[in-house]
Order: sequence, then structure tokens, then C-alpha cells
Amino acid sequence: MRRISLILACTSLALSLSAQQTIDVAVMCINDFHGGFVRDDYKGIPGAASVVETLDSLKRVYPAHIVVSAGDNFGGSYFYQATRSRSLMPQFFQDCGITLSGVGNHEFDEGQSLLLDQWRTGVECRPQSWQMEYVSANIRCDANSPFRTEGTSRPQFCNPYSVRSITLPDGREFQLAFVGMTTSSTTTQASASKLGGLSFEGNVQAVLDSLRHTSDYSRVAGADARILLVHQGTDTKVVQRGCLVMLEPYWSDVDSASLASLDDNQFCGILSSHSHKIVCGHIGEHGYPVTQGESHGKNISMLRLTLDAQTLELLNGQPMIIPVVPRSTFPPKAARLQAQIDELLTYTYTKGGAVLGDCLTYAIDNIAFDRSTMKHDLTRMGQLVTSGYAHAVRQAMPELDAHTAVVGISHIGGIRAGLQKGAVRVMDVGEVLPFDNALRVFRMNGAQLKALFEFGLHNERYGYMQYADIRCTLDKRGHVKSLTYIASDGKLLPITDKTTCYLVADEFVSGGGDGYDASLFPAGQEVKGVQMPHITDAFINYLRTLEKI
Repeated sequence: MRRISLILACTSLALSLSAQQTIDVAVMCINDFHGGFVRDDYKGIPGAASVVETLDSLKRVYPAHIVVSAGDNFGGSYFYQATRSRSLMPQFFQDCGITLSGVGNHEFDEGQSLLLDQWRTGVECRPQSWQMEYVSANIRCDANSPFRTEGTSRPQFCNPYSVRSITLPDGREFQLAFVGMTTSSTTTQASASKLGGLSFEGNVQAVLDSLRHTSDYSRVAGADARILLVHQGTDTKVVQRGCLVMLEPYWSDVDSASLASLDDNQFCGILSSHSHKIVCGHIGEHGYPVTQGESHGKNISMLRLTLDAQTLELLNGQPMIIPVVPRSTFPPKAARLQAQIDELLTYTYTKGGAVLGDCLTYAIDNIAFDRSTMKHDLTRMGQLVTSGYAHAVRQAMPELDAHTAVVGISHIGGIRAGLQKGAVRVMDVGEVLPFDNALRVFRMNGAQLKALFEFGLHNERYGYMQYADIRCTLDKRGHVKSLTYIASDGKLLPITDKTTCYLVADEFVSGGGDGYDASLFPAGQEVKGVQMPHITDAFINYLRTLEKI
């Protein structure tokens, strides 16, 4: 027994000495947050307060740490848009400890001036002490751009790199450099009016080579370690290595050829984003550790850097993924952020006067919607939305007979989410229809309606048209053979070429969006003088009339 005790004591001492020989530095990252403040169990979004709590837990485990973002911090979120004047984005970043971010394509949703201004104007909740530094080395400004840094082609709103100092447990400083990159596909994924004067270089190695020749690059070269912080997408594929089957990361970005050939031993790891995938492993022939945490704060991606405790030499870089688990109760800091979110849900109104947190109806089961996999289907979500459009017409034009065909249609790309089982809030509707376009009403005949259906049900590129209250019969070749209107009392009313119909659609598709020719919506037949709500409020008003869906 004494011998066993002695062995255990020696083993414990050896482990203790081994632990003292290395130091772990945690480089934590969120990516593609997209304003995901509100918890949504159906979409797996944990909510901003749970992200803050998870990061705080990790910081206790890893005292030497830094937290950064890989870009697309906002954009595509109805909550963010609806609460824009009281945006919690700066507060959230401060609570996370994030003062460094990559530049994603959605960073340009509100123009270059917002990046430069950093929410200093027009936002009530910005902490005065908060600052954000953006990094991207491949964004260029032309000579006429008002955002060009004098004497260079760099934009004023970002730097090519940033060197940050991390305090180690023994008080020494570890210098870590971040070099940023932005996908060159940004030119096709952001409004041209917001990108005036900007270009995005897709040859990553050429950008890095030219960066080395800049006068101030010595700060990067002299850092203890360097990381690529990229808004360029990665993914994983199943590969077989001998008898082992494993997931292997690969570049899925438009710049993938350049990225795949990257062979630069100055970098010890890559934090990626943009593709909304969970990625954790080693990428390319060089075998860079790479990690990406999906999106909307669902996971924290992390590079754990192991250092020699004496020399601070980097010994290993391990990619990790830490899930963010939704929580119901929070410690003080996260609880305060959650209280701010709840307040905005309670006191923020839509254009039509609905409160974001109001319950409209109840869903008896999950109503799934995925515009990528359901692109060529008539979806239940699409039928609900377009029924709401038709309902808005009848509210605005009560003189219409119940047997007059009123048909709502939508392009499938305008619908962005499904609904989960249980209470359906105004906030949920906003996520379904985040663009809030105006509705337009057209008086047309059956032949014109048939032509619209013929195009909409064969729109291979953008996806099939969504509609409700119509039974569409196709011939053997898949062309529209006949249309029948289903009235509210269940009566089936055949639509002939001369039948008078009222068609309602949003201004995007009726103006020629998603491949629809504007001639399908004759301007001379638009019903003028009708007070129609925008699409989000139209759907909200419709759902209020339904006890359950």
C-alpha cells in the first residue's frame, strides 16, 4: 500500500510539473451572429445572453484569452432591424469582450459610414467606452472614394491586421497578430450602392505577400503568433484514410482555389466564417488548424494555443467547438443583457403598431421551411403567408364578394423561416418576412393569372411561386391546364380566361424581382387608392384572426 501511495504521489508531482511547463491561450471567436439576440429553440438559436454566459465560463477555464468576431455581426435579423435605434449590438460586444472583428459582406448592409461611425450616432444604448477595430487586408478603395485612407488604397473603416496583447497568468504579455480577409464574392452579396469605390482581392497569397512589404508589417512579423481571421467559407467532407473514415475541412468559398494553395508557415491557425457550417480540424496541404462555429451564436469556435512556459514558443494549436447551451437563468451580466432584450420585445412596435413580443396565435406543430431544400415546392409556410396577403385585400376592399377570386402570391426567396410549435409572436413573423416590402394589388383576368402561374411554377433558378386558395391542374408536359379558386365557404369556382381576379404580391416580385417579368403585373391594372399594409404587418393581422394554425 505504501509503495502504491508513493507511485501515486510521484505521478501527481510529475503531472503538476508537466502542467507548469506549458501555458494555454484560448482564442475564442463568434461568427455570423446576424443579430441573433432572441432565443429561438426551433432554429437552435440560443440567444445573446447565453452566448455571453458561455464565454464567461470559458474565460474562467482559460485565464489567458481573447474573444474576436469573424464578421456578419448583423444583417438578416428582423429584431435587429426593428430595434435599430436602440441597437444592443455594441452592448453585446462589450459584454462578450469583443473589440476586434473581421469584415463580412453583411457589414456593408448599412453602408461604409456605419463601419466608420461604429454606432456613435442614432443609437441610444452604445456604451461610451466601447470601441471596435475591423480587420481585412484585401479590401481596396479607389482614388475617388471618400473612405480611402490618405496615401494608401486602404479604407478608413478597417486595418489589414491588428496585434493584440494577452496577459498570461504569470503577468507576461503574449503578442498575437490577426490578419483579416473578406470574401471577394462580397461584390455580389451586398448592394452596389453600399460598396461604392470598393474592390475585394481574391488572391489571398498575393495579398499576404504584398502585406509583408508594407512599412509597418514588422509588428505582425514580430508577434509571438499569427492567426488568419477570415470571412471566407469552409465546410467538411467525408474522406477515408486507410481504414479510418473522418470529416476533413475544405474551402467552400469563391476564393477556394487561392485559399487551398495557401502555404505560409507564419500562421498558426485560421478562424473562418461565412458558410454557416460547423468546422473543426486541419485544412489544406499545410494542415492549418481551422475552426468555424456555424452561425447565430450556436457555437463558440476556439483555437487553443499551447505555449512553452519558459520561452513562450508555440507548441501546438488545437481547433475546438464549444456549443452554446440555451439557459433560463443567468448571472448578473448576462441577466442584464437578457432584461434589455426582453424590454425591447415588450416596447418595440412594428410599422403597423404591433408589439414585437405579442402572441398572435398558436402553432399546433412545427411548420418547417427551408428555401434551399424546398425551392421547388409549394410549402405550407408559403400558403399561410399568401393567405395573409389575400386577407389584407379583403380587409382593404370589403366590397368584394366572397366568390370573387382574390389570390396572394409570393416569390419563395421572400420567405426566410418557418414557425415552431407553440405561441407565435410578432417577432417570429418578422423572422419569416424580414424584408417588409409593400403590397400591390392588380385587377386582372384569368388568362393573365394563368400566364403568371405558368412562369411562377417553372422558375427553376429562383424557386417556385408560393400561393394559396388556388387548385392548379397541370397537363402531361407540366404546363398549367386550369385554375380553380377555392372560396372561403369551400366552393370551387373555375377560373376562365375572362374571369375577373384580384392578384396581390409584394413590390419586389411585381417590380421584376427574382426573374419575374414586370409585364406579368400590368401597371395599368394596378388598383390605386387602396390602403394596403406592408407584408409583415399583413401577415401579423391575418394570424390574429386564427385561433391556431
